[in-house]
Order: sequence, then C-alpha cells, then structure tokens
Amino acid sequence: MGLFDSIKREVTFFSALSRTNNWMKDLSPDSQVLLPDNWEAICDQFNSKPAIMFEGKTWTYGQFDGRANLYAHWAVSIGLKAGDVVSLFMQNRPDYLAAWYGLTKVGVIVALINHNLQGPSLLHCVTIAKSKAAIVGAEQADLWSTIDGQLTGVSVWAAGGLIPNANDLDRALNAQSNKRPSRAYREMLTAKDP
Repeated sequence: MGLFDSIKREVTFFSALSRTNNWMKDLSPDSQVLLPDNWEAICDQFNSKPAIMFEGKTWTYGQFDGRANLYAHWAVSIGLKAGDVVSLFMQNRPDYLAAWYGLTKVGVIVALINHNLQGPSLLHCVTIAKSKAAIVGAEQADLWSTIDGQLTGVSVWAAGGLIPNANDLDRALNAQSNKRPSRAYREMLTAKDP
C-alpha cells in the first residue's frame, strides 16, 4: 500500500469517527432523545427512499414509519402504556421491525423472543419478561400452541393470520391511524429506561 492510499484510509477513518462522535455527543443515560426520536428523524429525512427490501417488496421510510404508527396506536387502544411489556414472537420480516419500532414510540418495552423456542422455554421467556401482551406471527402457531392456555394476564395477538385463542392483530391494526402518535406517550422516559 502506498503513502497516498494510507493517507486516504486514515482521512476516511477520522472522518467517520468525527461523524460518529457528533452523533453520540448527546447520548447519555439521562438523555430524553430516544431511539424512536432518531428513527422518526431518519424517516422524515428519507421519506420516499427505500428502507426495507424483503421478498421482492420494498417499503419506503415513510411506509415503514406509517406501519410502525399503526402498532403504536394499537398498543394505546388496548390500554398499554409506557413501561408495559409486549413479547414479540415472530420470524424475521418487515412487520417484526415495524412492531418493535412502533411500540417504542409509545414507550412500550418489546421483549424479543427467540422464534425457535417452544414449551417450557417459551413459557419462561414470556413470563419472566412480565408481558402484558404477546404478538405472535401466524408462522409460529405450532410453537405457540405448546404453551396455549398456560399464560395468565397476557393478551395474545396473531399477526399475518389467525391462531387459536388469539386476537386478530391484522384486523386491529387496520382500524388504527397511520399518523405519528404524540411524543407525549414517551416524554417521561430517558435513555436509561428499558
């Protein structure tokens, strides 16, 4: 590697380091700037640009944000509030990200449950998280059935199809607004909160 290549590499590195430092300067445990705040800014900035490409379909940042807003309004509509926990038991797909992001918009904690679990392990994870609700992908129906009826105080919502003894999340989401929820739902939170 020549001298000019080394200099170019070092300039690139320090430039990236400087940008990272500027981005992180406001991060502290007491910061009221949260992940959904950063994502909303990114979605506003790149609204019509592709954000997610999955199985031949593309979601723009605006579509992704709108889908996340449905989850946020759904959470509020069923009485969830900041600090409540929702277990997310779904395989990788765009709605996995939208649910996670959307729930954080209203301060709901998302317990990401390994989609390979079943039986006692699955029951333990949902229980230990102190979940008030669970979002279960329809593709997980067989695994979820290994704990069906064993949870108390957890409302179960099926996404992407119906599951026995679960509420229809798709129908509930269709009844929600895709407008951004008020930041007031999370204004009391700081970066050190779960």
